[in-house]
Amino acid sequence: MGMNKTVGCCILAMAIATGYTWAGEYENCVKVAHNKSICKEAVAGDKKAAEAITLLCLEKENATCTAKWAKKAADLGSAVGMFVYGQSVVLGARTALDQAKGFTYIEKAAQAGHPLAQKALGDMYSDGIGTPASSKDAALWYKKSADKGIAEAALEYAELLYMGTGVPENRPEAFKYFSLAASKGLPKAQFMLGMSYEKGFGTKVDYKQAIAWYERAGQAGEGAAFFNLGRMYMEGLGVAKNETQGVSYITKAAKMDVGPAQNYLGNLYIQGTGVKQDQRVAVEYFVKSAKNGYSLGQFNLGMAFYGGVGVKQDLMTSYVWFKTASNCYPKAESIAEQIAKKLTPEIQVRGNILANQYLSRFGCQR
Repeated sequence: MGMNKTVGCCILAMAIATGYTWAGEYENCVKVAHNKSICKEAVAGDKKAAEAITLLCLEKENATCTAKWAKKAADLGSAVGMFVYGQSVVLGARTALDQAKGFTYIEKAAQAGHPLAQKALGDMYSDGIGTPASSKDAALWYKKSADKGIAEAALEYAELLYMGTGVPENRPEAFKYFSLAASKGLPKAQFMLGMSYEKGFGTKVDYKQAIAWYERAGQAGEGAAFFNLGRMYMEGLGVAKNETQGVSYITKAAKMDVGPAQNYLGNLYIQGTGVKQDQRVAVEYFVKSAKNGYSLGQFNLGMAFYGGVGVKQDLMTSYVWFKTASNCYPKAESIAEQIAKKLTPEIQVRGNILANQYLSRFGCQR
């Protein structure tokens, strides 16, 4: 107690000498924390107390208070303060210089072993925020964070291992980190774990495990998992073939705006497989898939307009969708070139303009 009084007197003397209002800071702290004792300690320069006030401000979503006390805690050597202040600076950054400042604080917190700061540092290296982008450095910090149990970092690291980005491709190691993230409830990780079991990526093929993880991921909101689950029922992988059940799962995925599921469902309606054949409904699903940026959906929509299947034949619209799809699906380019020969130069120019607009608006993916 005596020591705190002595420190408090010294701080007060310094405040008087510099024009700093100790009482004002103390009073503002009490308004937030409702704890006079911890505020006295924080104002007097106690690191743990400053950390506690920082977290209280953060909990109350008071940005000004959070930044102020996080900076104080950071200056006292707190990794929590460094991380929170760094985040505050980055989120409020208006210039690259501000981002670099935030990066410096988060880097210090990460080097001090703060697991969330390590994840955040990985994100900054991944996205090139406050520092040049570096997949290698991102992987390094994601791994450190993942090894301390941060599920989101485990997922990020697993995806880098899976793709061989920034680190050598290592599917068994990716499987290990997908498993960690999936066990903590991350839907994307559960989906990737299901796919690993289905395809034998980094582990032995196990359809029953794949189905179980797809089901969990789908129920948690990962629509792509419902699509893969439905496809397994359609093909009889690990379960008795059941087109009705398969269509049910794929329809769920389509309603969740999964482009590949919408395209797949469109093909089922074209063929009349598991559903009553209906070309008009098929085109409706191709439209949804195309507008969700799926290149095969764009290609099939182009085919529908080219052949007048489920819609009135329209060569220009067909050309536009083939040109859009060709950015991700090269096969579409040759068909677009054939159609172009049947169009006037003016219509072809209009078609190219529309295709560029569609690509910008909807994108394309394989």
